[in-house]
Amino acid sequence: MTGRPSEHGRYGPVAPGATEANPAAEQVDKARRALAHLEALERDARTIVAEGRQAFTRMINRRAALSVIIDVSSAIEKLPATFKEARPHIPWEAIRGMRNILAHDYQVVRDDLLWETLVRDIPELVDQITSESQ
Repeated sequence: MTGRPSEHGRYGPVAPGATEANPAAEQVDKARRALAHLEALERDARTIVAEGRQAFTRMINRRAALSVIIDVSSAIEKLPATFKEARPHIPWEAIRGMRNILAHDYQVVRDDLLWETLVRDIPELVDQITSESQ
């Protein structure tokens, strides 16, 4: 892609042939980078969960959880439309809606819902998306 400082993107090498002149390869590359980002965010969620439910009551861990969940939505937004259209069973709009609530009304979000999102929803979502992508 024009303007990249190197052949490596933030989450790994750019796919061969991925240029503005090759939109199909660019879409594949875009999806691959977004999936790699989702996998990194899942690891972050697991790190927060590994500290335990009691540690989650600390504000810094709650803020970290909010950030991870918001970033999951942002990574999903970067997936090509064709990728999402091929997976209509994934609640794309609900994910976006949760992101909007967390970003704008975070003080009303219950900790138990954040915790369940980290423990169950993010790993299931990432597993489902990445397993269907192979």
